[in-house]
Order: sequence, then C-alpha cells, then structure tokens
Amino acid sequence: MLKITVQNSNGSPKVRLDGKLAGEWVGEFDKVCQSLCCGKAARDLTLDLSGVTFVDGEGKKLLSDLLDRGATLKEPQLLVKYIIDEIRAGR
Repeated sequence: MLKITVQNSNGSPKVRLDGKLAGEWVGEFDKVCQSLCCGKAARDLTLDLSGVTFVDGEGKKLLSDLLDRGATLKEPQLLVKYIIDEIRAGR
C-alpha cells in the first residue's frame, strides 16, 4: 500500500509518499506525477520519500525518469537514499 499526498503551493508541487512504491502503486504514482507535470520537465516537482519503505524495479524506473526530468528529492531515508544512489550509478 502507498499513501500519496500532494501539496501544491506557489506552483511548485510537492509529493509525499508513505509505504511501498511497488506493483500497482507505481502506476498510481505515475498518474499523479503526469497530472502535476503535464508531460513537461519535472524540475518544479519535489519528492518527499521519507516515508517510503520499499521500492520495486518499476518504482526505480519511475524515480529514475523523474530525476532525469529534474525532480528534486527531499531528505530520503537511508534505504531510499541507497536506491537513488544505485539508480544514479546505473546511468
């Protein structure tokens, strides 16, 4: 299960995730991001992954895409930081 909380202030959306970014929830998170970015760069999008406890392969691909498009990470937990470092090393 994944809880997705969107906060939109001053045109700079922030998305907080709590739970597992896996399975069907990856698609739901992607839909949220698509609606916030409308297909353009994600440089104004801030991702708060401090509540994420697990990321599967598809979740890693989505995070990699968002980072490539300019999304910003806000203080990820150690596990998520490791996953993000792994994604960046694989580029």
